[in-house]
Amino acid sequence: MKRTKKKTKSSGKINFIIIGDMGKGTKEQYKVADSMKKIMKKQKYSFIQGLGDNIYPDGCNNIEDPLFKENFEKPYKGLPNNIKWYMCLGNHDYGYSPFFSTGLPRGINQMLFRDNSKSQLDYHKESQKKGGKWIMPSRFYTHTKGPIEFFVLDTNFDRISFDLIKEQRKYIKNAIKKSKKKWKILVGHHTWRSVAEHGSAEFPELEELFTDLGNNTDIDMYLCGHDHCKSLIMKPLKKRKIPLIVCGTGGERYDYNVYLSKLNDDKSELEYFSPNLGVCTMECSGNTLRATFYDEKCTEEYSYLFEK
Repeated sequence: MKRTKKKTKSSGKINFIIIGDMGKGTKEQYKVADSMKKIMKKQKYSFIQGLGDNIYPDGCNNIEDPLFKENFEKPYKGLPNNIKWYMCLGNHDYGYSPFFSTGLPRGINQMLFRDNSKSQLDYHKESQKKGGKWIMPSRFYTHTKGPIEFFVLDTNFDRISFDLIKEQRKYIKNAIKKSKKKWKILVGHHTWRSVAEHGSAEFPELEELFTDLGNNTDIDMYLCGHDHCKSLIMKPLKKRKIPLIVCGTGGERYDYNVYLSKLNDDKSELEYFSPNLGVCTMECSGNTLRATFYDEKCTEEYSYLFEK
């Protein structure tokens, strides 16, 4: 399977926004979209990094599915099309609506879950033809912006084949090792560590992948959604700590408890947590990268400066 590496003109400074779990078509999603417009008026941003669960509740059947318009195009109509959205697949993008498989022997019914993921890859092609916002050339891919290279994963290890998991691991690991960029940022949907409902990586193979990349490459941080909260956690590795940023607050309010005990196993440290809707902006300039978290009213909640 051919993979795609998006290239852009290099620059020493880059600003971008991260957002996940947004595609619900709710008033909450529109509130966050309005706050993004206000944020973009204050400062120039080059692109948006999506963190999955782009279309609720079960993704889209095909590129003609009206949910692409209702849950993505309309909420972000006020944002310029030249600010591209680099997307990744979340569990809801694959879909959960059950159906009965066909072609089985008479009298045997097997209920399966849908796989609507390909529609979002097809929508990438259609969006690019029309000058739209949506970019997702492959299930996993890389793209570069200024001094940063992003390594985008498909973390739905319960939905993809063992062979594809293996292929992805090899591709991403080699890409990180070959990268010459100052900052190397890993992106996916599922959490590595979180103090909200989902907690640690849900699949043993995903935990193994994260640990391998953390200990055996020089990735600088991991960005994800999945839990509908904002948080910054410092995850200890063999020789260093790595920041894990959760920002799954693009379309639904946080409605469950905080579980600090989920960090006990490896002594990860919670630096910041918020249940509020909103986004995180990231400003990178040479040796520094600042993450700033906002609520849906554009109120700054927390800021953290990373240095290399």
